Amino acid sequence: MTDTAAADILCHMCGKPILKRAPVRRLRRQFVHVECKQRQSMLLSTPHAATALQISSKHFLALTHQLNIEPQGWYVNPHARSGPECPLWAPEEVTALAQHPALHELKSRIQAARDARHRKAQERATMFAERYPQWQDACGPAAEALFNLNRYAKWHSCASAHRDEIYALKNRFVRLLYECGYCTEVQQHSVGGELRESACWGCYGDGCERCEGTGVYTAMTRMQTYMAFRFQIQGKSYAWHQPISLVTWPIVETESVNRGQWEPEQEKPLNLSPRKFAEAKALVRYVLERACPTQ
Repeated sequence: MTDTAAADILCHMCGKPILKRAPVRRLRRQFVHVECKQRQSMLLSTPHAATALQISSKHFLALTHQLNIEPQGWYVNPHARSGPECPLWAPEEVTALAQHPALHELKSRIQAARDARHRKAQERATMFAERYPQWQDACGPAAEALFNLNRYAKWHSCASAHRDEIYALKNRFVRLLYECGYCTEVQQHSVGGELRESACWGCYGDGCERCEGTGVYTAMTRMQTYMAFRFQIQGKSYAWHQPISLVTWPIVETESVNRGQWEPEQEKPLNLSPRKFAEAKALVRYVLERACPTQ
């Protein structure tokens, strides 16, 4: 709906004055020129601009920074309304980038990195095939690799994409070990559901009506249910916990064994160098592909 300005005000988008009784549009309780609003509807978001150039959003932002290309507008962050706004880009500038030498150089570097990763993956596959002719021979080293990767996934420094990849490999590997008879114990394990105290967020411990003057906030932690697996692989024992929602295959629980308290999401030291993470994941993947070639 188009309104008219009752007095001279500034456009929220371009910052220029809006003349009295000029047609305007309301945008988040602010006034903007009609032509500014129409212009914004033609701008491209970062994902759309990156897709048009056949590169990732990360590479597109790096390219615009390199070439000093400025956004032509902004919109509310759809993932966090209180977070920083997202940029909008002029379609003509995106079109011009398609022929820019910097884009061709960037794509060449991306392709070179992709080819290098492919060659490295082939080298690892050849090395694993020579070292472990049977996938069962690699189960022990793969379990040791996954043991460290699973610990790293609980570190705050672990990227979400890396964590998701590790947990996906872990879920498949745990199922493979169970179905191949390596499991010695399996039982349901629940954590949480306890009262925990913390400083009241309303008064920061000074005392208020919310905490009845105690300065302490008491809450019940969320109950989480896991299946606790223990495996014996090449003379070594490994224990992993899986959320019960991920255990979709038939299992038979064993008798309960008290092995002490366990809490998820705790950072623990690693016996694996970060430079070996890619090789560790490749080894687990090698076992899975050899054992279950159709999956």
